[in-house]
Amino acid sequence: MAGTTTPRLKRARPNGPGYIRKGRGKGFEYLDWNGANVTDDALKARFDALAIPPAWKDVWIAPTDREHIQAIGTDAAGRRQYIYHERWADRRASEKYERSLDLGSRMSRVRRAVSRDIAQREDERLRCLAAAVRLFDHGSLRIGGSKYARDNKSYGVSTLLARHVSVEENTDTVRLKFRGKSGKEWDLLIDDDQLADYARDRGGQGGDKRFLSYRVGRKRVGLTSEDINRYIADIAGGEFTAKDFRTWKGTVTAALSLAAAGQTVGAASSDSAKARAVSRAMRETAEALHNTPAMARSSYVDPRVVNRFRRGRTIETGISPDRATVQLLSRR
Repeated sequence: MAGTTTPRLKRARPNGPGYIRKGRGKGFEYLDWNGANVTDDALKARFDALAIPPAWKDVWIAPTDREHIQAIGTDAAGRRQYIYHERWADRRASEKYERSLDLGSRMSRVRRAVSRDIAQREDERLRCLAAAVRLFDHGSLRIGGSKYARDNKSYGVSTLLARHVSVEENTDTVRLKFRGKSGKEWDLLIDDDQLADYARDRGGQGGDKRFLSYRVGRKRVGLTSEDINRYIADIAGGEFTAKDFRTWKGTVTAALSLAAAGQTVGAASSDSAKARAVSRAMRETAEALHNTPAMARSSYVDPRVVNRFRRGRTIETGISPDRATVQLLSRR
């Protein structure tokens, strides 16, 4: 008897035919691309299963359940948001964690380049770029964007202002105080002599000037997220971005927490004991990344770390956490 095959996904055409959602009373109605009201119960069930947020406007829904994008809408902040097919999302997540693991295997190379570039004084732009990556590595910050800084007063590495950064007196401890994504308040201490030297050199700049900026003629120019991501790709030798740093940081943080738990919670322990250890690891990861445990687990922790813990495998102690995590994830 021949086995059934799963239909291949196809690229969505958001500018092509699709269903639209409109408000009606306290609920919604759906119209097809000819403007006819959708009455088919199976179609309505498919739309409901997508769990499109009620606040989304201008909702477009794919004509079949085989498009890689299943729905698009505009959120309350005016941003276009997407709901992907589950299989597409799973594949993208797998690619993301593989890329993060690849970056993890190159962290020694990245850190050597950053240490070299932040120490030199001849190329101010290069020094800025190195300081940016040091912030990702030690602080797990987001990259930030000009639109969010302007509209929401929320900041990331590329948009930090001089007033957000200070050096604690008589120390090499850099303090970052700013509002990040979703209004999260950051108050972070980073012990790093090279970053402290950079911050002290920038201390004479105005409080509302970009912390990461360099002189071009008579003007100071702030780094952009594109600048930073190109630098990351260059020093790492691959198509990596700032997001990969946060994913790797989340994975390593969870791996360290589960390794500590593994000293008392082993493969033979109860499922509830393992679940408590995983929950604690996600809370610690969320704290490091300034997001929620649910977000940490769904988007920033390689699921293989949790799966191996449940089978009694955790990272090796006595070597660097990066190397130990790479070894754990590279073994079948």
